[in-house]
Amino acid sequence: MPNKIVVNGCSFSQELYLPIEDRWSTRIGCHTNLAHGGGSNDRTFNTTIEYLNSNDADCIIIGWSEPSRTMLTTREGTNVIVNAGTGFDEATGQSREDMQKFYYLKMYNPYTNLVRTLNYMLHLQKHCKLRQIKLLYWNAMLPMLGTKEIQEICSHAHMNIADRGHRESGIQSTVDNISDLLSRLDRSIWIKEFWYGIGEHCEHLPRLADGHPGPEASKLWAELIKEYL
Repeated sequence: MPNKIVVNGCSFSQELYLPIEDRWSTRIGCHTNLAHGGGSNDRTFNTTIEYLNSNDADCIIIGWSEPSRTMLTTREGTNVIVNAGTGFDEATGQSREDMQKFYYLKMYNPYTNLVRTLNYMLHLQKHCKLRQIKLLYWNAMLPMLGTKEIQEICSHAHMNIADRGHRESGIQSTVDNISDLLSRLDRSIWIKEFWYGIGEHCEHLPRLADGHPGPEASKLWAELIKEYL
């Protein structure tokens, strides 16, 4: 069992909705939990790198979230958590619905967001390998990535769409890019299997009213993670 386990991700990793003793991170002996409810993969990647730049770790466990989310910064130097349901200042808790609306109206792109997430995964797997840190990934809120889903996401990439031929060629090029990034992900660091997560593992157990896994599910998930530590 690793001595210093660091966890990061969204609410499925923070589990603020459960008593601390019932959280899977507590059950596996987590040393530091960097996760935040509503948090994005942008936030997860950046806070993980910031932590590793100043601290050592024996094991990093990351539950990757929905790629459509993001982290924005304010002029005051604080971070704003942005997702489809809300936007708020992480430091003050103040609502930032203005930034959330602007982001989804003017900034959000499914293709670029997914590419960022995949590059985050690739960077961390290389970083941790170089530093000999055990790394585990799992799917907290990642989307399905079948052929149709990838093609739909790639249709939003910037490309020459002057005519149908250019558009189809552009989509194929971006599909190839996504496929290449996916092919370079290390399947061996994923808990149980590639793209697997707590939702699939605990689908037979009751959820809380807000849709999050309950204490039984969290306990079962902790038991699975322990098998990979």
